[in-house]
Amino acid sequence: MKATLLVHKKVDVKRLILDVPVNYEEEDIPNDFPFRRNDRWVVSIDLDEHKIDNWPEEYGPTSILMKVGCQGVYVLFNEDGEALVRKKYNYVPNELLTGGYRDHINFKIDENGVITNFKDEPNFSDFREFDE
Repeated sequence: MKATLLVHKKVDVKRLILDVPVNYEEEDIPNDFPFRRNDRWVVSIDLDEHKIDNWPEEYGPTSILMKVGCQGVYVLFNEDGEALVRKKYNYVPNELLTGGYRDHINFKIDENGVITNFKDEPNFSDFREFDE
């Protein structure tokens, strides 16, 4: 028998996959920006280090401000790579990410891929259940 249950438990969250639209072409991020795939920007973020995985050092430090609205996909993973929860076509989870606006992503990224303005104490309250 299959059942959908909402269970509250503490889990170790290791990564966030961020998949957001590039709505304003070059105004959002350049075409050659790391991890831009056509009209999407898809990155894996280590939540312990606040670091974008595999950031190319040669790109150097940068900042981005993107208006993504309610078109982002956000997936949290444990250290074994298992997806714990996914928010699909949702606003930016601002209690987890920086920005101050529910429809913007605002990152300051150093040459090593560390998001220097990442929240010191992120809150995962926007991730209550798995979106199919």
